Amino acid sequence: MLNHWIKNHKQFIIDLRKWLHTHPEVGFNEHETAAHLQSVLKNVGYEITQTDAMKTGFTCEYDSGVVGPVLGVR
Repeated sequence: MLNHWIKNHKQFIIDLRKWLHTHPEVGFNEHETAAHLQSVLKNVGYEITQTDAMKTGFTCEYDSGVVGPVLGVR
């Protein structure tokens, strides 16, 4: 399942990696990175959750209706 998604989204992954490497930020101050990633995720249907305690971190959930494994990305 994951390999299929990666194969079908190869250019998106490459472009995201390039964006991340052209916008470096230091740990716990990744404000631009967090905003960019949240925007990308919201545009494909994820609901973003962020609290003050999370600083620049956030979680997101996407209800695809599929019951099964979950992937966490850091």
